[in-house]
Amino acid sequence: MKAVKIREINSYLMCPLCSGYLIDAATITECLHTFCRSCIVRHFQKSKVCPICWLKTHETQPLFNLRPDRAMQDIVYKLVPNLKKKEASEKKAFYESQGLPIPDYELESSNCHSASGTVTERHFNRDEEQVTLQVEQHNSSLKCSYVKPLDRRYLRCSAQTTIAHLRQLVTKKLQLPPLYDLEVLCNDEVMHHDQMLGSVWLTHWKQVSPMPIYYRIKKQCLYS
Repeated sequence: MKAVKIREINSYLMCPLCSGYLIDAATITECLHTFCRSCIVRHFQKSKVCPICWLKTHETQPLFNLRPDRAMQDIVYKLVPNLKKKEASEKKAFYESQGLPIPDYELESSNCHSASGTVTERHFNRDEEQVTLQVEQHNSSLKCSYVKPLDRRYLRCSAQTTIAHLRQLVTKKLQLPPLYDLEVLCNDEVMHHDQMLGSVWLTHWKQVSPMPIYYRIKKQCLYS
């Protein structure tokens, strides 16, 4: 069998936006074009179309049409020597230069240690980056005696989970009547529904886990 040189397949392993090897590969679900996650997120801040085929994505929430491509990222890491190790080293250096602890979901996406102390590699296709939350009621929340309290205040979920998903979960757990609405806050700031928890951690918390998240109950604004 003829050996294939990596330069012959480089075009399949590189991001069209930064021309570097794919890092945190993310694929647009409608057209299946793949980019570095950070590159395509920056692109969506300026434009809501795919930069390759110009297919229009979601007008107000383009990140909903973006999914982690674990299979592609696994292929890139296996074919490009030392890329994964280099990326982990650069991330560690970045957090240290900013005086920040490395987030849980960054630690868990890299190699971890087994009980015997040896390094074992997580399954890159199955394992999602995780964040740990402590969910509490905000002190400015409307007090409703008939609303069921949360039975579990601690939550571990994917860093890709959006505030909208978290809001839906808490609303269901509280058994909140339709007359009421729910806001999700971090550091007393109301979070936008399309923000992802990994992004919230980086922009609003930057400390050890769990990250405190608050919910605020309020009456819906009804218009005749």
